[in-house]
Amino acid sequence: MDTYHDGGDSELGAQKETFKNRLSEAIDNPLTLENTDTYVDDALGAVINLVDDVVAKYDTQPGAEWQQLGEVNGKEHEDAALKHFGLEDVEDILRHLEDKASQFAAIDQVIAQANEASDVFVPPDSTPVPQATGSGTGMEKKGKQPKLENLLFVLMNDFGIDPDDPEAVSIVRGSVNTNMMREEPYYQVTVPGIDKVILVCQEYGNATFVFNGEWVREQVNSNRSSENEPERPLADYTKEELGKLIKDNPGQGARILTKKNFTANLVNALKGGFSQQKLDKPVDTRYLRGSRSSKDLPLVPDGYVTLGDIMERLDVGEKHRSRIRDVAIDLERKGKITMGVYRSEENRRIFAFTGEDAQTIMEEKRRRTRSIPEGFVGVRDIMNETGAAKHTVRSTAEKLGLLGEAGLPIIFSPSEAEKIRAAIESRQPIPEGYVPVTKFVREDQQRRGRQDVSYGDVWRTIEQLELIPVKAGGVFYLSEDEAGQVAAKVEQLVSERLAVKRREKISLKGLSDAIGEEYTAVRRAAEKLGIIEKGGSSKGRYLSVEEQGEMIKYLKERRARRARAKGQLGGTALK
Repeated sequence: MDTYHDGGDSELGAQKETFKNRLSEAIDNPLTLENTDTYVDDALGAVINLVDDVVAKYDTQPGAEWQQLGEVNGKEHEDAALKHFGLEDVEDILRHLEDKASQFAAIDQVIAQANEASDVFVPPDSTPVPQATGSGTGMEKKGKQPKLENLLFVLMNDFGIDPDDPEAVSIVRGSVNTNMMREEPYYQVTVPGIDKVILVCQEYGNATFVFNGEWVREQVNSNRSSENEPERPLADYTKEELGKLIKDNPGQGARILTKKNFTANLVNALKGGFSQQKLDKPVDTRYLRGSRSSKDLPLVPDGYVTLGDIMERLDVGEKHRSRIRDVAIDLERKGKITMGVYRSEENRRIFAFTGEDAQTIMEEKRRRTRSIPEGFVGVRDIMNETGAAKHTVRSTAEKLGLLGEAGLPIIFSPSEAEKIRAAIESRQPIPEGYVPVTKFVREDQQRRGRQDVSYGDVWRTIEQLELIPVKAGGVFYLSEDEAGQVAAKVEQLVSERLAVKRREKISLKGLSDAIGEEYTAVRRAAEKLGIIEKGGSSKGRYLSVEEQGEMIKYLKERRARRARAKGQLGGTALK
């Protein structure tokens, strides 16, 4: 029973408004280039501080029964306080912030694993750079700006594109020379789903370029002064030449400066708005509300078809949702359908289509879907087998003429896959005494009768063991001893994770490994829930299925309410 007392309805109303305004201030900030690095952390900190203040205010009044309970029933305590002040949706907001933090964590991983090119992308202009004289005082080193992180986050949230999907995004890091004033390289980012090619440099002051992918392929890359001259790729153009391309070909590209409205300009350019007028068009870049103000959207009209409806009609599972959405985005870009944004009865933001447009989407999805014959493999399979980065696999397949028709799933026959593996492994000799990490681990797991090890499992284990692989020819190598350590750790990880999924008994340490949570946090949770005695031994103590459920629920709530979420969100088994 809620026994809280306040000084009257007017005082309570004023306090509710104050807390509501603080919540809005915390989560209504737009994403900018300046706040990209701290965007989620700042909001999480502000919301968590708000929750603490709400509970403290709730407890100061006579009759507040919770003030004597301390940490016991902490969640119920907070829920009661939040409900009293009309902030019941804070839990959903925190969960949404966790999701955004996990996106940034994934983005950091994608950037770290980007393939590297030996060529300088966007080489210096022909105009000589003035040489410094004297002591060099005042020649300060330029800082970095998270423009690539900003770009990938926008792709995830405004376009539904997963940067970790090798079929959705290609990221290649160029090189820099010692005689260049620029110390950071340009990256070339290719996004087939929206057919855009982006050149972006993390160094302060360097412009970002966005181009129409089809035009780049047909007009720019094939630009040659004579038939004997090789094709010149977009990344080989200087800034000066890129600027001229944009000027001479209106509607095919845009130059985006690192100014206050960088993110909004970037969103507009990715949508094809290349003119300055379209670049400056107002865009909502607030990403921290779960619904993106969905309450203000109209309800789905009668007769309209949602993505969920399309999935049901196609008889496919949840994993196909993003693929269907990508098809819809591509069709809208080509002007064949219209994607409407509405809200559901539960006030969730949702895409919906007319019956005719839904039929067009389903027909296109069926066209792009093909059954995978026995023995055929995809890009990720070859990544897992060779240890090569996703771009390495794609670029190798492309050079061998094995990518197939655009828009269809990328699969390879056994003979094609063998050609790709051989080409990857022949690019550079294996360092003496070293083995390709992922291939070694998968072969080890296969000897043990396992087939369920992913590239991500291996890479996370390498990071946990603080090992430093050698990268050669797009493949990561470790010494055989180090690779053996990784194999053993992966075996343990997979075993524990499968135990949770199969609803088997598991130790505290096993649960910790399975869900990616620190052991100390798991143990404290077990003590809080009375599963083990405080300070007592957990040796020989195995968690039942019911206890696992309690623990997982408790830990998820703990992360949502208390963790500052520095991008290290575990929970592999929970997703």
